[in-house]
Amino acid sequence: METDPTKKLDYISAARFVDNISAVGQVRKYMNDTKKAMKFHRDQLQKLKKSGAPKNVLDKEKKRIKDLRSGYSMAQQYEFASKMGTFEGNWNTAKDLFVDGNLLS
Repeated sequence: METDPTKKLDYISAARFVDNISAVGQVRKYMNDTKKAMKFHRDQLQKLKKSGAPKNVLDKEKKRIKDLRSGYSMAQQYEFASKMGTFEGNWNTAKDLFVDGNLLS
């Protein structure tokens, strides 16, 4: 068990980084799967419309697409927040490298 407080915080930070990278990968997979599912259900909806399916069947497909779109939107927001966090980290690192507009060497 690490006792140095600085190293302990570094280990915690590294663990969070690994967790975040894993989560971002899972979100991207979810987005790809959801995109495919939405396309499948849109195609199904078109086929059902052409075949003259009852309104309740069409409504079920529309609801499924709406639910998928909602989940996809949440995943996009998570991905955007992750990118903003990366940008913020890069910005803070760049700020730490400069003092009064001069690059530290």
